[in-house]
Amino acid sequence: MSPGDFPVIYRASKNAWMTADLFTEWFHKYFVPKTKKFLLDQNLPPKAFLYVDNCTAHPENNTLISGDIVVKFLPPNTTSILQPMDQGILRQLKVIYKSRLMLDLVADDDKSIIQAWKDYNIRDAIFNIASAWDNIKPENHQKAWRKLMPGNEIIDFDGFKPLGKENKEAEDMLKRFLQGQKNTEQISEEDFREWIDADKTLTAYEVKDDYQILDDVLHPENTLPDETDEAECEPEKAEVSLAETAECLRKAISSLSFRGLGTTNEYLTLNRIKDKVQKA
Repeated sequence: MSPGDFPVIYRASKNAWMTADLFTEWFHKYFVPKTKKFLLDQNLPPKAFLYVDNCTAHPENNTLISGDIVVKFLPPNTTSILQPMDQGILRQLKVIYKSRLMLDLVADDDKSIIQAWKDYNIRDAIFNIASAWDNIKPENHQKAWRKLMPGNEIIDFDGFKPLGKENKEAEDMLKRFLQGQKNTEQISEEDFREWIDADKTLTAYEVKDDYQILDDVLHPENTLPDETDEAECEPEKAEVSLAETAECLRKAISSLSFRGLGTTNEYLTLNRIKDKVQKA
């Protein structure tokens, strides 16, 4: 599988930081075209503001302009208050992701959790994150935005659950799962929240001192992001034959259908994949 098959825009930098070059590429190559398409599909003029925090990974806004689509910076030290993603969405994403992570680690009875953790790779993480994001409901996003609206305490939408309740349900499910595993001690509320929030203080961008900034100016070649050449990605070795893969898919479809664990569209998708494998 190549990075082009991932359900995300996959890029890399030498220190795993978000950089100004990567953000600029994302803005012009992905955000602007998708935003224009969405606005035109809605019969709206192609005008938009993208509000971001003023971290070092976001370059000066005069480089982040494309026609009437412009980047604007939030005031300093207000990101956690104003940014919708910090209004509960990211926490819910982490809880759902870590639930899927734990399910992966205990899925194979023949593997210890330590061995399963060693086998867990970036591809697994990417697909679990994408799946977790897809499981966040549209009303949760709207609920996050409502927190920014004046007088939101009197606004209500039928059928919308409070985001806090959604988080609690996901957290309770994950806690029950962890406490039900063999060889695990009773997990306290403090331990659980510490694990969920373990990366809360981590930054996704590099904070440089004066000497590092000077070095970047004198040696700009060191600041360029690594190029990911999809053609150079070595294909993974097939662990099972195509015939075995098709048989596994057939059994999976039969088992899921018997237990009512899928939808018609999901069964059709699995059947299409099985057909592709059989014809390969």
